[in-house]
Amino acid sequence: MNYGLTKTRVRLVGGAAILALSAGAAMAQEAETVVVSSTRLQAAGFDSPTPTTVVSAADLEQVATPSVFDAITQLPSLQGSTGVSYNTGSTTTGLTGLSALGLRGLSPLRTLTLLDGQRVVGANFNGVVDVSQLPQILIQRVDIVTGGASASWGSDAVAGVVNFVTDKRFEGFKMNAQGGLSTYGDAANATFQAAAGTSFMGGRAHFQIAGEYSYNAGLLPQYPAGISQFTAKPNVGGRQIARQSGIASYGGNLAATPAGSPQSLYGPLIQSINGAAYGLITSGPKAYYTFGANGMAVPFNLAGSCTRNANGTVTGAINQTCFGTSQTPGDQDNSHQFTQGLVNPLTRGNLYARLSYELTPSTELYATVNYSQVRTQQTPAQGNSNRTNMTLRCDNAFLPGTGLFGIGLTSAETQAACLALYPGNAITYANNNANIPVSQQLFQSRIMRRYVIGGTGSFALFGKDWNWDSYFQHGESGSGTKIYNMPLAGRYNLAQDAVYDAALGGVVCRNAAARLNGCVPYNPFGQSEISTGALAYFDNQNIGGTTTGPVMNMTQRQEAFSFAVNGSPIDTWAGPVAMATGIEYREEYYTQRADPYAGGISASTPATATEPCVDPSINCVNGDNWNAGNFHNGRGNYHV
Repeated sequence: MNYGLTKTRVRLVGGAAILALSAGAAMAQEAETVVVSSTRLQAAGFDSPTPTTVVSAADLEQVATPSVFDAITQLPSLQGSTGVSYNTGSTTTGLTGLSALGLRGLSPLRTLTLLDGQRVVGANFNGVVDVSQLPQILIQRVDIVTGGASASWGSDAVAGVVNFVTDKRFEGFKMNAQGGLSTYGDAANATFQAAAGTSFMGGRAHFQIAGEYSYNAGLLPQYPAGISQFTAKPNVGGRQIARQSGIASYGGNLAATPAGSPQSLYGPLIQSINGAAYGLITSGPKAYYTFGANGMAVPFNLAGSCTRNANGTVTGAINQTCFGTSQTPGDQDNSHQFTQGLVNPLTRGNLYARLSYELTPSTELYATVNYSQVRTQQTPAQGNSNRTNMTLRCDNAFLPGTGLFGIGLTSAETQAACLALYPGNAITYANNNANIPVSQQLFQSRIMRRYVIGGTGSFALFGKDWNWDSYFQHGESGSGTKIYNMPLAGRYNLAQDAVYDAALGGVVCRNAAARLNGCVPYNPFGQSEISTGALAYFDNQNIGGTTTGPVMNMTQRQEAFSFAVNGSPIDTWAGPVAMATGIEYREEYYTQRADPYAGGISASTPATATEPCVDPSINCVNGDNWNAGNFHNGRGNYHV
């Protein structure tokens, strides 16, 4: 696709207290002139090795994507960017739905994103900017400096700089509305944008305002109507998930890598042997027996590259991954019961306003306000949390019905047969929890408030024209994460460790302290639906009917001041000599607070009525009690 992009070569010079000189090249072969705002030198026409791509508003309109992020990330240089289809299986990174630009695959941490040449407060604790929070209908062009710019802007510009330049003198009114669906009739998206601007006080004052709303429905896992998760394969957007493809790696272990083989191998059909839908034995003589939908134990149907030996070991796997073929695919139905989303839903709103006043024909003062909110959701890759390295005891109340040690055995006979093969009374197994009818759901919200005051102008000195630019920015960013249906690791293990106790009236949790804190036994084998009491116990829903889960609230603040002067004081036979000097000061601050089950009880995260944290199976001192989503408290700041 032709974007009508303009390529030129410029020099990026600037930074804190930097003095830079550059002489124009009279013999330069390139005659075009492009003003690139991410440089503090304004002399045009000189040669340098820093390439810059300029994407105009007309180019963006021709692409007609729901957001400017979707448009510019089609450029090859920005293929390292993240968006709504990135980190869709993650739970705790905080990057869900974050539209962050990354140049040349060096990660967004090394690409500096600017708005009108000015710093923007980050949307994540790593400092990256969420492009979806920037005003878009007033974008005049996007300057992408694809060469390293750390000498001018610091280490966050090692890969380069992306600068969004707005139209600062927009007059009139304009509106944009668009929507669409995928070929399959899903992944709906809708965008509405409007902007208005006018001049007054004889044209010396100017005000403009823009508002935007955008919605992307995404592609999350779905199940047929009226059918529970544990009785049907999941699909994404109506597309049936039929097989798994992926990569198996030797994990950097050169000794384990066969001579001449790569460290990582891709397979169009792979099978993980870390777990199975209704449980997989992973140790001892019964290793790699699994439990079918009917709860009965059967040998795990391994994919073609793998073989189960008589002693229970498996050969042919690479880091617990087997490769299959169409003739020998292995168990693709019961090896996993769940798939993560492909595209995260995203809802965004933005309000931007700018007021400016010309003190003189060459001096302008201005102020801008930017408020935005972004919401996203995802279904992480773990379903309701896969479990590995769990321990199954020989007297487990649900074990006799599986036939693992023989069909039709009584509890006593099953226990005796189990102890004969496992004298340590410990069977290691893993479970993907296909009979748990709910999946984890992660909701994330980001809010940004940004205020800027500044001025630009020019003056004459020593018979030459000089330009100056200065601004002060105060930015605040808040991010909140809430995860539902996340098990507490200790409680899950206590619930599945069930025994028969006639004195207590039947099957109960083995641990007496757990029983006092509401433990309800859970049968992990087969399609027998989990009881609501067991689910409420280990998903922590048993406190007054309140559903708790991992919570993280983070606040960031950024204050930046910049003053720069540039001009061309000397003319030589090769052309004018450009000079720029300036100073920049910046402070970054963040604070993060988690729930007591994740971060531990402290003055910042005290126990509450809904989160008492009194169960002895819960470590309320150190936290880390959730299966995933164990956020911790923190704060810090630095100055540049």
